[in-house]
Amino acid sequence: IIIGVITSFIIIGLIAFWIFRATTPETTPTPTGSPFPSGTKKPGQPTTPATPIPTIPPGELRQLTQLTQKPVSGATFISSTTTKQTVRYFEKTTGHIYDIDLQKGESSRISNTTIPGIFEVYWLKNGEQAAIRYTENNETGVEDTVRNFVITSLSATSTHGIFLSSDIKTIAASAKGDQIFYLSPYDGLNFGVVATSDNKKQKQVLSASFGEFFASWPNDRIITLLTKPSANVKGYFYKLDPTTLYFDKILGGIAGLTALLSPGGENVIYSFNEESSQSLKTYIYN
Repeated sequence: IIIGVITSFIIIGLIAFWIFRATTPETTPTPTGSPFPSGTKKPGQPTTPATPIPTIPPGELRQLTQLTQKPVSGATFISSTTTKQTVRYFEKTTGHIYDIDLQKGESSRISNTTIPGIFEVYWLKNGEQAAIRYTENNETGVEDTVRNFVITSLSATSTHGIFLSSDIKTIAASAKGDQIFYLSPYDGLNFGVVATSDNKKQKQVLSASFGEFFASWPNDRIITLLTKPSANVKGYFYKLDPTTLYFDKILGGIAGLTALLSPGGENVIYSFNEESSQSLKTYIYN
């Protein structure tokens, strides 16, 4: 009897094994290698690259020099030769503009016009002009209003320029510093406009229903638009040719996406939120 029972269990086990083996679907292996699909497909959620970005040993890092102990809103080189290097910057608290000689470590104030609350600076004309964004209290005093101002000339006692519309959502300066791009809403749409640094010769280059972007202008032929990142919201990264008006997606469908295109337009450094581990990952896409 015992032998018969054992034999019955063995037979039942073999039958169950063959049934489940026949009905269990095959799993698709996870692709490795390039973080994006090859060919003409649009990039989607990246997979882990086979070779991670190498970590630079501490001994190979270049020495950093602190130029000022006060917070700044934006800085740029206005001259860089073998004999002299000068950096120009906005002091964040006051909005005053300073030049600092890197060789001598000496700074001098270029403009004493007080503009507190500057949070973005886009340099133009080799540092002689700048598009700035700053906040000020509105008439009710309840919330701040964003002001967009293009400085067209600087002096020790005065700063001259023009105001742009306060509802502009993002600004970018061209690589040559002679043009600006901005995205402004009107009648339910968001219009991308290219203009000279003094906001003349305006040209519409884009219209879109969505307007929450950060813009950048790495070279003459490419303006990039990055959706404002949020950890658990899928982001997108686009490129726009201001001459031909060609508009295309570079990256998309990636949670917490932040990205920056190289000046030549060949490579993208991007970070995203890995949903499985809730950690930030950074890769290079080319």
